[in-house]
Amino acid sequence: MGKNLWLRGVSCALLLAVALAIAGCGGAPGQAPEVSVCPGTAVTCAGNVCCPGMQSTNFQTFPCPSADPGWNQCGNAGDQAKPFVINPKGGACSGGAAVCEAPGWVYCQDARCSEPVLNENGILVAKCFCYQPPNVTTSIIPKGSNAGASCVMNQLDPRLKLPAGGTAMCNAIKNGALISTYGPEAWKPPLVVAKCPARTPWAWCWGAPCTKDPVKDTVVCDCPMMISATNDDQYLSLSVDVCNEEGPHACTMVHNSSPPGPKDPQRFLTPCEPAPPS
Repeated sequence: MGKNLWLRGVSCALLLAVALAIAGCGGAPGQAPEVSVCPGTAVTCAGNVCCPGMQSTNFQTFPCPSADPGWNQCGNAGDQAKPFVINPKGGACSGGAAVCEAPGWVYCQDARCSEPVLNENGILVAKCFCYQPPNVTTSIIPKGSNAGASCVMNQLDPRLKLPAGGTAMCNAIKNGALISTYGPEAWKPPLVVAKCPARTPWAWCWGAPCTKDPVKDTVVCDCPMMISATNDDQYLSLSVDVCNEEGPHACTMVHNSSPPGPKDPQRFLTPCEPAPPS
């Protein structure tokens, strides 16, 4: 029930942006409920609906801040409220990369990400705040249906049918789809990595679907939460500013990354070394 109520809330919030009166979304009769943001997420809600579960609520849904006093039909956790476990050595979604020539792709390498939340499809993701590099067309995308975040999300919910890498994903980007890829020409320095213990949870933005917030002019990507089934160190990507903010706690926060191993390019990046307090 919680998931359906959440979907209803998102629909209401979208309609409220167009018309300031919606029946059945809570609030006084004839009066549109206040549009709010679910705490800890980038999800809007309005009235008597549920916000998506997150780690701090044990992935239980909870009432929208603008719900009627005392209303609570929430508290349901999704079946997929856990990270996707990937085996980098030939496991599901561990495939290779391909080159795509298309403008409009999304860069998330050093993105700031929310704590894990359940998205509208019940998939555990981090909402990562990314950007579109201007005047750059070359990017590296998942090679096919067995690589990247789109593979993970399609595995968790086959109904999604996200562009499965390769030609399909490149054509989708050409046609205006917002998808997180990677491009050396759009490197956004300064970028550093935190070396973390094996099996540290991480967000996979490579190949993830994104949406644009026209008000904040920000691209938000649903990056599935991952755990690597390997004993290799997990390297997390972050900006120097975030490195200085989080310091030794970076490995306990949510950051974009990729499957670890000898071919992981993050192993060769500058390590996070927080600046001493001034």
